[in-house]
Amino acid sequence: MEWNQVNPGLKQVSRLDLSEPIGVPVDLERHSPMAMSQDQTLMAFHFIQGQIKIVKINVDGTLKHPFTLRLEEFPINDFCFVNEDAFKTKSPTLAILYPQDKLVHLKTYCINVEKKTIVEGAFSQNNVENAARKIAPAPSGIFIFGSQLISHLNPTSVRTIPITDFTTTENADTSQRHEDPVSFEDTSIVAWCAVDDTRFLLSNSSGKLYGLTITRKEKYELKLEALGYTSVPSTLSWTGIDPGTLYVGSGTGDSMLVQMLTSPNEEDQWINIQESYCNLGPIMDFAVVDAPSGSSQIVSCSGSGKDGSLRVIQKGIGFTEIASMDLAGVQGMWSLKGPNSIHERFVVLSFVGITKLLELQSDEVTETEANGFTTDTGSLWCADVQDRWIQITSHGINLVNPETRELAMSLDDFESNVTVGTSSGEWVACSISGALRTFQLKSKELVPKCGKDMGHEVSCLSISSNYCLAGLWDEHIVSILDVASLLEVGTVSTGLSLPRSVLLHDFGESQFLFCGLGDGGVITWSVEQATGGKLSMTDERKVNLGTQPVTLKAIKTTTQQTARGQKITETAVFVCSDKPAAFFSQKKRLQISHVNLGSVAMVSPFNTPSLLEQNENHLVVITTNSFAIGYINGIQKLDVRTYALGKGPTAITRHRPSGTYGVLCEEGKMKPNTVQLISGVNWESLASWKLDPEELALSISTVFFPDDGCEYLAVGTSYTGDEEEEPKSGRILIFKIYESSKLSLVAEKDVCGAVYKITEYNGCLLAAVNGTIQMYKWQEGGGLSLEAQQACHLTAISLNVKGDLILVGDLWRSVSLFCYKAVDSSFEEVAYDQKTRNGTLMDAVIEDDDTFLLADYTSLVTLSQSEDRRLVTSGKINLGNTVNVFRKGTLIHQEASTSHNVPHGHQYADPATTLPIDTSRSWIFGTVNGAFGIATPLSASQFAFLDTIQQAIINESIGTLEYQQWRTAKDRKCVELPFNYIDGEVIEMFVNIPSKQQETIVKKVNATLGEQKRKAGDSSPITITVQHLIDKLDQITRLL
Repeated sequence: MEWNQVNPGLKQVSRLDLSEPIGVPVDLERHSPMAMSQDQTLMAFHFIQGQIKIVKINVDGTLKHPFTLRLEEFPINDFCFVNEDAFKTKSPTLAILYPQDKLVHLKTYCINVEKKTIVEGAFSQNNVENAARKIAPAPSGIFIFGSQLISHLNPTSVRTIPITDFTTTENADTSQRHEDPVSFEDTSIVAWCAVDDTRFLLSNSSGKLYGLTITRKEKYELKLEALGYTSVPSTLSWTGIDPGTLYVGSGTGDSMLVQMLTSPNEEDQWINIQESYCNLGPIMDFAVVDAPSGSSQIVSCSGSGKDGSLRVIQKGIGFTEIASMDLAGVQGMWSLKGPNSIHERFVVLSFVGITKLLELQSDEVTETEANGFTTDTGSLWCADVQDRWIQITSHGINLVNPETRELAMSLDDFESNVTVGTSSGEWVACSISGALRTFQLKSKELVPKCGKDMGHEVSCLSISSNYCLAGLWDEHIVSILDVASLLEVGTVSTGLSLPRSVLLHDFGESQFLFCGLGDGGVITWSVEQATGGKLSMTDERKVNLGTQPVTLKAIKTTTQQTARGQKITETAVFVCSDKPAAFFSQKKRLQISHVNLGSVAMVSPFNTPSLLEQNENHLVVITTNSFAIGYINGIQKLDVRTYALGKGPTAITRHRPSGTYGVLCEEGKMKPNTVQLISGVNWESLASWKLDPEELALSISTVFFPDDGCEYLAVGTSYTGDEEEEPKSGRILIFKIYESSKLSLVAEKDVCGAVYKITEYNGCLLAAVNGTIQMYKWQEGGGLSLEAQQACHLTAISLNVKGDLILVGDLWRSVSLFCYKAVDSSFEEVAYDQKTRNGTLMDAVIEDDDTFLLADYTSLVTLSQSEDRRLVTSGKINLGNTVNVFRKGTLIHQEASTSHNVPHGHQYADPATTLPIDTSRSWIFGTVNGAFGIATPLSASQFAFLDTIQQAIINESIGTLEYQQWRTAKDRKCVELPFNYIDGEVIEMFVNIPSKQQETIVKKVNATLGEQKRKAGDSSPITITVQHLIDKLDQITRLL
């Protein structure tokens, strides 16, 4: 790939298919499958045991056809190209680290690229550290990274240094090295990168970052220094940006951008975490629950080891509250800056018949006074106007000096009451009995400018970009006027809805007009300059959010930070509503995202110096009964909140009566697994239960026993033994949660095997134990008694129920459907899958009574249906990402899902193109690599329409990979071709591809749909446009 400087982005230069149909694949978790030569002209790939593929890179970046070299050594721990000068070789030299006879050795090979041959090199080293797993090239030789030692080797010397938790220098007598308090496992080096020829950065499996320096005087000397802690890395990359920054890529925690310091910080670390990049993987388990904002949220078990955490995920924008207080009856709210300050310090609150001024001092909000304000009446508008405060009430306009807080000027000789007012920059506008008047601030005085009879009462006003916008009560229109002359430059109708708030906002690359309505909706228009100074409003859209009148406010939001620490600030339009949201622009297209708050009446910027360290874009928010200060967490599709556990969570369930979560955690080797009780409010651990040594926590579920009337936590475990191929024993533990959040063990049941899954089934407890399913009843007085069991598979690792049906999935991907017969206390097999599948089953769920979703280790997701006691495949797709778990649910706000981005007053020519997708039957899935996705059923007409679009996009050859090849699942036994699915990722591509390709695709879609209609006897034309299709496909992008 190369970076395109003209049109910023990655561009493919060349590609090769390196797949092999035969051979034993290597374990890619042992090492990276690729190494690059020092001069960057050769790449070596290791995918098959005993083979190395060599690819030559030409000067222009194209790739030559690969050739394969045979190796005697396998498996291989790691490999790399070495410096040819250091090892005195005349051809590219590859170093191989490999185990043999319970020892680890290093060997070199020289490659003849022209003859495509390989010969053993002169240098080798036997019996290096047994725990050595990684090697790295250096100009002076090669490094070997073990769990306790770092070695530097070349043909003339071998130097070794211990890995410790202390700054240390080389000690020739390694037996006298410093004692290392960290466990053997924790000190293993897992990633490295070079800073220059003599400095290297290393990180171990605890995320501890080291600096390694190699110098040479009479001999090579090594120096190792501890720098600080990051996430446990999968890779380290030195960016070379000044000051030096390091990218830490992590597969088990958040990736990070790290700045190196010249002196230690307050935490005695030599690094500063500049930015963290959210990584949800690996997703071990998750629950879909109701959120406080009224929507749904995901609570996921993410990460592993010390980077393990719970992630609370909601669709939309999160709001971080810093402070709040109870406050009711607020009719209006505005923030004001302090004297000679760029930061807000005051908040004006308007109530019925009264106005109050609040001031933030020393992190406390107190009521204060301003003699220049009229406080015995409510305010219509307050704002900063240059170096003055302005207050508009029904009686007139006050201009106040912020330094003295005294009245500087007043205009109150109006013939009637002021009904609405606004200001921006030097301009002020108000409405008096349907007459619009404007004023300009000159020499610290308000000078009347223009007047205009609007013919109707004005319902809302705003001044934006030298335009005055007025919404009218009776006409239901928005009039756009030049603020200096009040000449009308444009007008739009709001239909039957009353305009209650209006705003013209420039996002930099595009300008939009917003109108908040009295019925809870928002209408938007794209705004462009037309001839004669007029404005052209096009692309009208209406979004139905809530049911209460809408107020609009432009805000700033910090979205990201550059490597140099510069924050990129973008703007958004906040929608104050009983369903608050924010509009933002992406690639000149208007997008909307819900804000995860309850009802919001008013919002205003509020940045004081005491708050800037946390975020530069704070807001004051007025809800139904409260006043809150906080900030939104960036404009994004999903709001992700992290609650670190410091241990690896593996399974989760929600206990509804107590509002808590039961979480299973791995504490690491030599530490027992635990059952954690986590608060659903502050996400802190309320109680913890340690399991026995060598006992693993495998499954957890809530179980309600009707005869008992109590909901319990049920935990399934297994005991491990070094010599056991299959667990021989385990336990089912029943915990009761008391009001004091105490976790009490009230029953336990020993079983002969591992309890891989556990769930509630018709008032009983159902468990998958090794190769059986077992059903237990709750005895009177407590305790479990075995009611029935059924041998089914080799290892039953998946167990899901719906009504009377039980779906059991085997480790090796066979699936059976059972139901329980109470008459003879037995299980009856209803249907089964005769086919032995091509990968380890990860999860299987019941979509409906005869349709089932299955996911396996090869990233294949299969839809199966029950036919004549057999499970028959009816659809499948390779996701390219292994699914760990399915859960029923969706995150979308149903209120907005059917109306967002639908053209106002427009109907498509063909009803088949409408897509009211029902998400009530949707399934959310979480993957090993940290992705969430959604699978949802479609009607026959929806599928046919979307499949037409999908095929048109695929045939247009978007991208550089062959699509069918990408979505095909392969292993050594068979090839699984995809069919009978709609790929949401392909559908989403349509919005972002070049307009010419969009037009070509739309022509194909119109032609295909037209042909289908003609065959059905309907000769009416299909007239879908690019914009219409974009509008409809936006529904797909909002499903998750």
